[in-house]
Amino acid sequence: ARNRSLLASMKQLGLTNVELLGELDDVRSVFGRAHVAAFPALLDPFPLAVLEAMTMGRAVVGTRSGGMGEQVADGVTGTLVPPGDAVALGRALLRYLEDRPAAQRAGALAAARVQEHFTLEKTISSFAALLESVVDGNAPDRRSVSRELLALSSSSSAVAVRQVLEQGLRLFRPHGYRHAWRKNRRNS
Repeated sequence: ARNRSLLASMKQLGLTNVELLGELDDVRSVFGRAHVAAFPALLDPFPLAVLEAMTMGRAVVGTRSGGMGEQVADGVTGTLVPPGDAVALGRALLRYLEDRPAAQRAGALAAARVQEHFTLEKTISSFAALLESVVDGNAPDRRSVSRELLALSSSSSAVAVRQVLEQGLRLFRPHGYRHAWRKNRRNS
């Protein structure tokens, strides 16, 4: 019913060059054909699709919600608009569609940003540093740790990891564990 309503609206507006792709296993083929990627999310903690588009060198137009503000450098690798502001979203998309060189420059900078900040190695390194600060007692509080974990994680398992870590922080501040952590770290 929802797709029929959307198709009817598209027909009424004369949008004949729009494809509804549904669920996809491989987004690379879609991003490979795009000049700009749009992500009008109202809330998304850390959208992987944004990083996939950026990795493929696509400028991103998204919303200032959830993790997109961390991923997209507004005005550099793409444009961020307020959530729910369809007019601002449309204007930002048109700017990139009308100025392909600007979209290409933003896309190239987006790919570089992913390599600089969001590789698996960077995520693991940041996660390890966060865990070390928790074990050493340098982490300010559980909420800060939770926020950092969600920002660092690039998978849907972030919530589960955060819950386990929060539970561990509530249950103990073990001196013996801290010693074992340091000992194991030195041996690796």
